[in-house]
Formats: sequence, structure tokens, C-alpha cells
Amino acid sequence: MLHVKLLSFYKQLVPWLLTHFNPHERVLQAEVGKEYVIRTDGVCDIFGLPEGEEKVVLIKKIKSLLNVFENDPLTTPMLAEFIVNLKDGAKTVADVDGIIKLNWCYYVLDALCSSIVKWHENKQKSGENPKRVKGCMLLLEISYFHRFVFKGELVPTQLPSILTLD
Repeated sequence: MLHVKLLSFYKQLVPWLLTHFNPHERVLQAEVGKEYVIRTDGVCDIFGLPEGEEKVVLIKKIKSLLNVFENDPLTTPMLAEFIVNLKDGAKTVADVDGIIKLNWCYYVLDALCSSIVKWHENKQKSGENPKRVKGCMLLLEISYFHRFVFKGELVPTQLPSILTLD
């Protein structure tokens, strides 16, 4: 029974978060006067991801550099060609030691914000809440619970905070 209640709550929470999060300003507004700006350092606190100086190359960018249409698949040989040639001096995760130099926190936040913009666009077109959103919704959920629901209560403070979830 508890599982059913949690599932029902989750189905209501996600659309609420999506409508109360401004992806352009990266602000989650719970109510008037209660808002929280989500920044890359918050992503780092939640997930413990590297916040390096270099930008993560997106799949769209790789497709663009290889002249592959957005809806066409990106094959393993194409990725191999990209990695071998490293066009425009772009960094990839092929350099395992370089992973920590990449700004994964910015990547996660930017991908979430972009997907929420698309969610809002699809909602306007259809007049209904789209069934899914790409991006790391867990970031919004954890931010919401830690900043608003548990505010004033003792919450585990271990970093990354995702480790405190059961």
C-alpha cells in the first residue's frame, strides 16, 4: 500500500517540479518568497560529480561534427572515427584520466534545463503534460526535498547527498 501511495505522490511531484522550475534562470520556486537557485556546485554536492574546467562534448555536437542528422543513429564506427580524429580539439571520455577535468555538473544541469524547456514546449503544443522528460529529474527531486520539505529538520549531511537516500 505504501508503494502505491509513493507512486501516486511521485506522479504528482514530477509535473509540479517541472512547472515550478524555471530552466532559464535555474530557479525552483516552491511558493512566493521561497525559491532555490540550482547551480553546478549544488549538483556536485548532490551527486559528487567532477566540476572540472572543460566542457563535456554532447552527442549532438559529435553528430554535428560528423555531419550526422540529429535523428539518425550514432554508430560505434562513427564514434571511433570521432575519437581518433578529435575534431576541433574536443575532449572525449576516451581519455579516462581526463574525465575528472570535465565539468559533469554543468553537463547534468544544462541537460536537465534543456529537457525541461522542451517539456514546456511540448506541453504548449499538446495542451497536456508530456509523459516524460529527459534529463536528471533526480537532481530536482533531491533539491526540492532538501531545500523545502526537510527545511528546519535534521537531515543527513553526508556529501554527496545522494548517498543519504535509502
